[in-house]
Amino acid sequence: MRVAAGVLLIMMALVNAGAGILYLAGGGLSTVAGNVADEVAKEGGEGAAGAKKAGEEVKLVGAKLYGMSAFLIALLGLQIAAAVFLFMNKKAGFIMVVAGLGLLAEVLGIVLTVFGMLNAFGIVVAIFAFLGANAVKSGAPKPA
Repeated sequence: MRVAAGVLLIMMALVNAGAGILYLAGGGLSTVAGNVADEVAKEGGEGAAGAKKAGEEVKLVGAKLYGMSAFLIALLGLQIAAAVFLFMNKKAGFIMVVAGLGLLAEVLGIVLTVFGMLNAFGIVVAIFAFLGANAVKSGAPKPA
């Protein structure tokens, strides 16, 4: 169980790296769109108030996407470290914290976007990590 959880954590870390880059790109595009809407609002005319409000909302979405990107990039390193600890049969508490953060990342990803297959995979990986951490905590023997 520990080895399987470790391998899955490494796979999920790579998926999170890709997702982090995509969230970063989405945040950048949202920020640019918000700036364009602000420029339209500065020019005045009809719809200026709506453009200003839309620009603020889009910038807020961009900030959320930037934050999610930073969280996923940080989680990348933590998941790889947790996988190494699973292979070494050490630090069950750290592994559980990382599994909880992975679960949190999936929930936040669902809230920010939509539920998808990668979210389901991330939830399964978090469950495997919890089970692997329990195996480490219980002192399960190392496989030969």
